[in-house]
Amino acid sequence: RAQAVVHDLLSARKSFLSRQYAIGIAFLIVANIAAVLVESMESTAASFPASFFSVFEALSVAIFTFEFLGRLWCAPLCSEQQQGYATRGGYLLSFFGVVDFITIAPWYLDT
Repeated sequence: RAQAVVHDLLSARKSFLSRQYAIGIAFLIVANIAAVLVESMESTAASFPASFFSVFEALSVAIFTFEFLGRLWCAPLCSEQQQGYATRGGYLLSFFGVVDFITIAPWYLDT
């Protein structure tokens, strides 16, 4: 049952919660791009607390990790026709599986 709930949340179904989650992830991606840009401008970055960007990055990676592990866990519930995979290995080797992994792996390798 829990697996089905997570699958519905992550698969951008038509439920209110899954739509809100998808919007939140899209916002988080844009916010991360903005954070990288702001952090690279020394004069602007100085106006933020010293740990702001580190904490924001850690929270973002935690959310992206939840999504990656959730999609991996729920992969057997996916439809080959809709998502392009129906196994955990299929998800890992899919375009989005590779992108999700590449997104989070550097943070774990660096810390």
